[in-house]
Amino acid sequence: MIDNENLPILIQTEHLIKEYGSGGTLVRAIRGIDITIKQGEFVAILGKSGSGKSTFVSLIGGLEQPTHGKVYFDGIDLSTLTEDQLAEIRLKHIGIVFQHFHLLESLTAVENVELPLLIANYPKHKRRPIALELLDRVGLKDRAANYPAELSGGEKQRVGIARALISHPKLILADEPTGDLDSATGDKIIDLLVDINQDPSWRPTIIMVTHDVSKLRKGMRVLTLSDGKIIDDRHFLKDSDLEIFDQFGVPSEIVGMEQLT
Repeated sequence: MIDNENLPILIQTEHLIKEYGSGGTLVRAIRGIDITIKQGEFVAILGKSGSGKSTFVSLIGGLEQPTHGKVYFDGIDLSTLTEDQLAEIRLKHIGIVFQHFHLLESLTAVENVELPLLIANYPKHKRRPIALELLDRVGLKDRAANYPAELSGGEKQRVGIARALISHPKLILADEPTGDLDSATGDKIIDLLVDINQDPSWRPTIIMVTHDVSKLRKGMRVLTLSDGKIIDDRHFLKDSDLEIFDQFGVPSEIVGMEQLT
């Protein structure tokens, strides 16, 4: 991973809270998160099911609005924006990689990749070369004309990654990007994301939700969530750290572990 000590701040949250329902059915999914993430960081978010991982990422990407608190993206308070303005930021500056691919079955691989530029009214003669170049980057140049039904799970996810890159975003959100893949294929997807993160001409911030500690790579910043709170924030530096991360899940499990940071 890159040295991010002097890089600018891309994401900042202030006392972030997200609640669903009311009264006896009130669910507090996020419980007061304050965090700063810099441009170029690769952040992995760990936590058990129901810990708030996906909700946290949705708030960062402006896909949901917080009940209380603030999310700043590149210095902009997302709560001050209209839905159209939020959509424009996501279109131009945020790429999203989904667990279940979300490809349109009626479109070829290259057509799926160029879809965001089609929405942005780019003419075909401009968007097609960009889409083909990205498919080449993810190793699928020879599959450009294939439809999703003709692709393997790993190939579909590579198409999804290429689509997320089409606008050269500052931020890539990946929510369980290897969840539907076998271990070996999942490892290749993680290595691809790491390669993109380390591109010296770009260095996008990547925030990845995962429940699988085997997908961590040295240098990643790892946030562990439990019950809507960040209970640990450290960098993965050595293989023995995997045992620590694998035990995280509830606060009682990290009592006494501070000396390991």
